[in-house]
Order: sequence, then structure tokens, then C-alpha cells
Amino acid sequence: MKKIKKLFNLFLILTLSLTCTGQSNDFTYKETEVDSHKNFEKLPIGNYKSILEYLPKNYVKDGTIDYTGYIQKAIDENKNIVLPNFPILINDGGLKLKSNFNLFFQKESALIMKPSTKTKYSFFSLTEVDNVNIYNPTLLGDRKTHLSNKGEWGMGISIYGSTNVKIYNVNIKDTWGDGIYINSNKNKHSYNVLIKNGYIDNARRNGISIISGENICIDNLTISNTNGTRPGAGVDIEPNHRTDILKNISLENITTKNNQNEGILLVLTRIGNSENNKEITINILNHTDIGSNYAMRFGSGFRKNDKPLIGEIIIENSNWIDFRNDGIIKISGNLNNLPQVIFKNIKVEKEKTYDFSNHLKRIQKRNKRFQIVN
Repeated sequence: MKKIKKLFNLFLILTLSLTCTGQSNDFTYKETEVDSHKNFEKLPIGNYKSILEYLPKNYVKDGTIDYTGYIQKAIDENKNIVLPNFPILINDGGLKLKSNFNLFFQKESALIMKPSTKTKYSFFSLTEVDNVNIYNPTLLGDRKTHLSNKGEWGMGISIYGSTNVKIYNVNIKDTWGDGIYINSNKNKHSYNVLIKNGYIDNARRNGISIISGENICIDNLTISNTNGTRPGAGVDIEPNHRTDILKNISLENITTKNNQNEGILLVLTRIGNSENNKEITINILNHTDIGSNYAMRFGSGFRKNDKPLIGEIIIENSNWIDFRNDGIIKISGNLNNLPQVIFKNIKVEKEKTYDFSNHLKRIQKRNKRFQIVN
């Protein structure tokens, strides 16, 4: 792990913050102390092929030579792959994963993104695949070495219309866009996706974006220092189209820390439609925010002809500490088309303990869907 830390520290010497109109202007990067081996997954039982067998002779171990093609060939020809115990450089073509596939990172394994000019790319793309497991992925993006200032979609892991995807103990840093992006693909929705344990740091757009899916669980992650271009949230739940779905979305035991804008952002207005009352179910349990601009924000107003959403958004056992903006949570626009939003056991601290129920009463005057349960 010492080699990986040295690589991270080398990149940290470069500029740590990019500015953008509309961003919180008081953001300063703050180093987050994490133990990436705390929840390290052991190699599962099975026949795992080493990528060393695919690398050229006299391969280097310092992450300076691009081996993307060799890794992709190993992925294409095997069901189970184990990465070597040293960092490897890949290019913005990224790696395409397939169905019924397992990928394992050892303690010193890492993928480093070669500086890119592209606006859209990913380390890993999972498009309409089933039954994929990724263990201990360490991904170091190119946001500090990117060769252009355009775009915001250089992702760590992109999941489109895929089912039964499990990713354990993520370690993602310095992506040009999001750390993890979850969406549908055409008419196929992502289903049964679990992201469990780890951290995402210094993503340029969002730590995690959930656009569309069902049975999506994000559990026990620390997401820190998201900054650079909007939205700038730790977690952003924000559908793009009326055909998107948000059913059984769970954020559990999430810590958002020092993000430029929100710890958690919910912008649900584009999922509304004039034909039916679409159902939304989101559960946020044990969320801790420390020092983001807002711990949470609900954004944007609905269209005039949209029918109200049904279902529930439950936010329970939150602990919001030292947020930079005095508003605690932010409400943008008239959100009376939201499903019922229920707050339970919310603790708010900034120099003193705040009464969140009184704060919510002011919000309720314009947004009747917000409710607090003591």
C-alpha cells in the first residue's frame, strides 16, 4: 500500500481545486484519513487467472506504461481475474466488463488513468451485463493531469442497465467526473446493485450519481472533497428522463465530508410526468455529513402539468455537523409534487445543537410534503 500512497501524494502536489460558477466559493480541500484495508476483501474461492500471464515480457511495475489492451484480453478470455500487486496505467478507452465475471484487486493493485482529452470515459464500463463482482478496486483518475478543460464525465465505474452487480471496498480518487455512475440503458434498468465499503475522494463532479435503477444499495462509504463542477455533491440522486425509475434506493451508513456543495442531493423533477403518479422509494439511514456546504438539498421545481409522485423518501438517524452554510438543508423551488418526505431523528450541530424541527417548520410553509417524526 505504501507505493499507492506515494502515487496519491505525488498527485496531491498538483492543484487540488477547480472553480466553477455557481459552486460554493469557500471550498478548501481537506485530507481525509482512511484505511483502505479496513474492509479488504479476501480472494474468493475459485480459479482466478493472473493478469501477469497476459502482460508483455519485461513489464514495468510503476504504472508508467499503458497495458489496457493486455488487461482487456485477459477479461475477454476468463471468468475470474486477479490484478498484479502493483499499479498499472490504462487509457481512456477503459475496460469493458462482461457478464458472469469476477475481478479482484490485491492490496497493492491499482489502475491509474493516463491523462486524457476526452469528455466522457470510464475506468470500468458495465453495460447490460449480469452477475459481476469487483473486489477492492483502487482507481486513481486523471483530474489533475487531464489534457483539456472540457466535459465532466470521466468516471471511475459506469453502470448502465446492468443487474446483480456487487462492488466491495472501493478506493476511488481524482476522477474527472463521478466516482461511480448508475443509470439505465435505453429501456433496460439497472437492478440489484450493491456498493459496499470504501471511500471516494476528490471527484470533480459527484462522488456517486444514481440516475435510474431498482434495488440500489450504497452501504458504508465515505465520500469526501467532491469539487470542481456542478453538482459537486457526495451523492446525487437525479433522474434524467420520465422513463427513469427510482425504486428501493438505499443509502446506508454514508459519511459525506467537506463536499463543495451538498452531502446528499435529491433532484427528482425530471422523473415526473403528466400521465401517471410515478412511485419513488428512497431510504437514507445513518447519514453523517461533516463540513459540506449543505448536508442535504432538494432541488428544482416540477413542471406545471406533472402529476404528484407517490411513495416515500425516508431520512432517518442523520447527524449533520459543521456544515458551512447556515441553512442546514436547502430547498430549491416548489417541491409539492414530491412523494412524502419523512425525517426521523435528525441531529444538527454547528457550534451548538440546532432544533431541526423548527427549521423544518419554516420549510413546510411552502413545501407540504416535508414531515418530521420524533
